[in-house]
Amino acid sequence: PHRHPQAAPCPECDTFALTRTDGHWHITCHACGHTLEPEEYDQHAADFLHTLQAQQAATQDDAAA
Repeated sequence: PHRHPQAAPCPECDTFALTRTDGHWHITCHACGHTLEPEEYDQHAADFLHTLQAQQAATQDDAAA
């Protein structure tokens, strides 16, 4: 089966080792073994993206000041 790396880091160990594997329902971290349901991963990825965007906006605000 083919593994598909996911964009967000693992919520347990913060490594970028989450993968979705063809034929398997869960998304698994290959660093710590943590598993996520697809819906849990989607929410985690959205939260992670929101945090990155907020950090980037704060950095840009600091640079402009």
